[in-house]
Amino acid sequence: MTQKLVSSGAPTPGDYHRSILRLLGLAGEQMSAQSREGAYVSSELERLGCELLNISRGLDLNNENCFKTNTPAVDLLTRDRSLGVQITLELNISKVKKTLKKFGELTVPGGSLHGTQKLWILGLRLEPRTDPPTWKNTDPHNVVFGSFRSQLMLESLDSSKLERIERSLLQITGCQMTSEPSEQESLERIIEFMDRPAVYQYSKDEISWTKCMSALDAVALLINSGVKLDDGMNTAPVTGWTRPLPTLNPMLRTDLKTILKQVNAVKIAINRADPRSAMLDQHQSQFIDTERAKLRTIVNAFAKKHRIQPPFPMTRFVE
Repeated sequence: MTQKLVSSGAPTPGDYHRSILRLLGLAGEQMSAQSREGAYVSSELERLGCELLNISRGLDLNNENCFKTNTPAVDLLTRDRSLGVQITLELNISKVKKTLKKFGELTVPGGSLHGTQKLWILGLRLEPRTDPPTWKNTDPHNVVFGSFRSQLMLESLDSSKLERIERSLLQITGCQMTSEPSEQESLERIIEFMDRPAVYQYSKDEISWTKCMSALDAVALLINSGVKLDDGMNTAPVTGWTRPLPTLNPMLRTDLKTILKQVNAVKIAINRADPRSAMLDQHQSQFIDTERAKLRTIVNAFAKKHRIQPPFPMTRFVE
């Protein structure tokens, strides 16, 4: 079942959650590419880890490598030095064993990490076939192994913290737009973005219902948050492509919420048809196409009202 659109105007926690996961994946791809080219700088990953963990967990981590290059055992330390964090691009058994050994040597009286009781060893990615529980040869309450993403605990965060994490990732990955489009530019881009097969094709011709639903979700995401998400799986999201719904004037917000409401009606129609193959019977197709036709009519009327060329010629569909 596809998540129902919450058309309150503000991005939902689910919207932020999906955006953060995409941006984390992009950050990993960027750093891996840099590593292959010999241009990887570990401070970028440490900055990412420090910023995001501080936001999500309310910590006060500092990057130890800002003061001493390649600090052994840990990269990040809380201000009271009770928690140390080792963060790596890809976590494997060798890295864990090496970190545990060095951590044990440095936490003895007189050691540089004496008093540090907790250790997190996190990877942006986990090496295939790595089984974290087999590494736990110490107190599991004081040592945590595993993925960096899991320690962010995204599922438990409110929209305010999720927005801050997204903003940090946008800056780190270089996806942040440098200028904000005007209201008119935003409307034109929304209309252009909606001129896509998921909106104007007949149901009987639809090849992939998953792709159709994803396209409708992308339309809703763009209107709500200004984030452009194209169909390509490896295409980074573009934030600020349009102005987010809450920043527009009240009249535009009302008009766009009408479009969002009908986008949701199309999604509900598809869910009720419960398509189990690419082809639907005539009744199912008509049910979905009725809601699609309403959406196209609403969008065309919106375009005319705001002096934009209507995207859907009548020849494309039958009312």
